[in-house]
Amino acid sequence: MRWSWIGRSLVLIGVMVGVIMPLVTVWWRGMAWLDRATVARMAQIGVATFSQALLSTVIAVACAMPIAWAMMRRPGLLATSAWLAVSVPFVIPTPVAATMLTTICAPHTWCASLFGLEVPQGLAVVVMAHVWYNTGVLVRFIVDAWQGITGRYAAAALTLGASPWRRFITIVLPLIWPALLAGMLLVFLYCFGSFGVVLLLGGSRVPSLEVEIWRQTSQFLRLDIAATLAVWQLLMSIVLVWVADRLQRRIPLDVQILPPRQIAGGWGARLAGVSLLTTVGVFAGPFGLLIMRAWLPDDWSHAYRALALPVRGSGLFVSPLAAVWRSLWIALVVAVVTVVVSWGFTSGNRWWRRVAMIPLGISGVTLGLGYILWFGPLGLLQSGWLIIMAHVVLALPLVSRQLVLARDQLAPTYAIAAATLGASPWRQWWSVTLPLLRRALVAAGLFAFAVSLGDFAAALLLSRPDTPTAPLFLARLLGRPGAINYAMAAALAVVLVLVCVVVMIGAHLVARPRQVSK
Repeated sequence: MRWSWIGRSLVLIGVMVGVIMPLVTVWWRGMAWLDRATVARMAQIGVATFSQALLSTVIAVACAMPIAWAMMRRPGLLATSAWLAVSVPFVIPTPVAATMLTTICAPHTWCASLFGLEVPQGLAVVVMAHVWYNTGVLVRFIVDAWQGITGRYAAAALTLGASPWRRFITIVLPLIWPALLAGMLLVFLYCFGSFGVVLLLGGSRVPSLEVEIWRQTSQFLRLDIAATLAVWQLLMSIVLVWVADRLQRRIPLDVQILPPRQIAGGWGARLAGVSLLTTVGVFAGPFGLLIMRAWLPDDWSHAYRALALPVRGSGLFVSPLAAVWRSLWIALVVAVVTVVVSWGFTSGNRWWRRVAMIPLGISGVTLGLGYILWFGPLGLLQSGWLIIMAHVVLALPLVSRQLVLARDQLAPTYAIAAATLGASPWRQWWSVTLPLLRRALVAAGLFAFAVSLGDFAAALLLSRPDTPTAPLFLARLLGRPGAINYAMAAALAVVLVLVCVVVMIGAHLVARPRQVSK
């Protein structure tokens, strides 16, 4: 018990230093009086950001519902492939997505002709990127809720002779509605707080609160305006996260889940199969185009050899491969630290677990600004552990939620039996809890690894020219003219994509429950 309290005290001190104090500093600096023109400009940017996020969320819902229906209608290998295809984009670094969409919407392509684009930038490209990123989040919310009502609810409807359409309208949709709303709020929050996508693909055509915070911080040195924008963005994020959490508590769970049924024939199964194939093609197709672009015969070999050398005129003092190795090292440290800290939160009561959810509504730009305002006067901005702390804060709520679900599903009879046999709490954890949750811990660590590897916003504010991360280097290459720079960006993007895909597939395989033979 004593060691438990010592561990919780250390974790709480870390939360105070890494989360609470930077946010309080941002809040304090944001309480500044601004002139009327600045307030009007802020309101205009806020309305534009809200409109963009709402449009992206609506289109993501329109894409997610048919995909979720197809996964439930036709389970199997094809559904698993579609699941991976919509899940991987969530952890892909935003510069990688920018590289892929600049390839798809390049001049004289079907995308440029459809949206009337002279350059691959604008609101249409930003919305496309947000839908590609966040559809998987909605699909997961919908499918998890849908699977929870496939027990006695579905059996009763089948017994009463309800048609599939009648079952969906009168039973499925009302029961999954809280999950759908919760997913929509989180997707809206992600789109509202999007930074890298808007910065790299929006240009000056798409206003955004996050981009404006970065500009006021790094270009105009107006920390008061940046802090004020961050405060309003943070308030909206807190409200949305609170509402989403309340909605998730209303999601019904049927413990009498039926075993997976065989795929039935008919037009429904064929339509579901076509939908899943289309999903795989749409969401995985950009990766194929990126690989084809990176392996063009005229410049691919030169581009890959150039990754091992510093890029002249880039303002960064290391090579792209050195940046990749640094990102991998940081992601490995973040994965270990996040899992350990998250485990401490999951062992507490409901209020203690909610502390881990505090960073869920914090964007990377707001967190980076808080670190500048809090650690800057202390002379700690040059410390290498600062970006590691930022990545741990960003990954903490996502990993904690995974571990909470895994730990709550663990039957208490194992611990009771171990305690009856005289095992100490440490022995119970080592001999019973850890082996049973080993797969969940590894999956959570891999997810934290991917989140750290894909961060761009916090690294943009906290990295130094001699310690850039791979996404930051990729964004710098995209901003430089010349075919060789774009080829190097595509090559570096391929490397990051391969790492993220391997990590997500590993997390999916590890998290999948094993079949126990009778």
